[in-house]
Amino acid sequence: MNKTKLSTEVINRLPAGSYYDTQDGLMLRVSATCKSWRFYKWSSAEGRPIKRALGKFPRISVETARKAARAKLHELDTGKVSADRTSLDALVDRYELHLKASGVRYPQRVRRLFDLSWSALAGRKLTAITPAEIKDKHDAIAGMRGPHAAAGAVKLLRCLFNYANELELCDKNPAKRVRIKADNKRDVFLTVAELKLLRSALAEQPQDIQDYFGLVLLTGARRGNVAAMRWEDVKGDIWIIPAEASKTKRSYEVPLHPLALEILSRRISSSATNFVFPGEYSSSGHVGDPWPWLKLVRNACVQRGLTKHFTLHDLRRTFATLLTANGVPLTVVSKALGHVNVQTTPIYARADTETVRKAVMMLS
Repeated sequence: MNKTKLSTEVINRLPAGSYYDTQDGLMLRVSATCKSWRFYKWSSAEGRPIKRALGKFPRISVETARKAARAKLHELDTGKVSADRTSLDALVDRYELHLKASGVRYPQRVRRLFDLSWSALAGRKLTAITPAEIKDKHDAIAGMRGPHAAAGAVKLLRCLFNYANELELCDKNPAKRVRIKADNKRDVFLTVAELKLLRSALAEQPQDIQDYFGLVLLTGARRGNVAAMRWEDVKGDIWIIPAEASKTKRSYEVPLHPLALEILSRRISSSATNFVFPGEYSSSGHVGDPWPWLKLVRNACVQRGLTKHFTLHDLRRTFATLLTANGVPLTVVSKALGHVNVQTTPIYARADTETVRKAVMMLS
């Protein structure tokens, strides 16, 4: 390792790169936009380097940076500094706070997705998690919830480790080494015959599940919007999804089918909160991720011969497909789905063979 006696004059002439000072443990990283001090020291006990940010030059002078490096070396010698011991669970909390500060909508979704897929690793230290165990979990999720869900779970973990790398909490991203299937756009939807099987399966479920799936099928709204539906947003036979809850950041109106109004009428009689689907143990006040409900419904569907692996978003696609199959113009379907750009809508509007057959027969 080549060392350079760094000074203000020397630093101002340095091109981009990493430079080690004659002071043990002190490194300067030079980029096109900034110059940053780092503490960098190999730990034999840990079997890996220990890295800490010390600040940016010239706000932190050469002498101040050297003093900070000497202090870190002393802490290392006395056992006060070691490789990071942050747990994955603590990282999720930290990342959620970061998202809130950045103004990201629904930052709590990260926690729900993490708990759904990675709760078994929650207490593990970042440096102890291996690509092999991530791959094993990826394969398990793919077998249980499908390859799309497995890819999403690994991508979440990659994002979390990237954030940890930025904070220098660890210097590796084990999730990056896990190969996942190409995340192609889904085109799954349920046919009319399959919808009959789904409704038969729903008839045996608890009332909350029946009502939730019923509103998803009758409105085509996103699963999160239905879960967070508020009574104050229901105006007669119109449900207004507010801008702050909309993916497009624009409010839009959802006309309510008479059967949807029946569901709401039944629920309001026993409601003690502002949410249509209150969550007793949820910090948001409404029901959280409906994955457990979906799992129950899919199992009931399998018993009836419906083995197609569908998600709640696939039911939204089914809603759009039924509209287009009945001759509804794409511009109207786009409005029903709350899309800003009509070009987004075609991926939701699919047609099965029988629908195509009927369309072809109309040509003769």
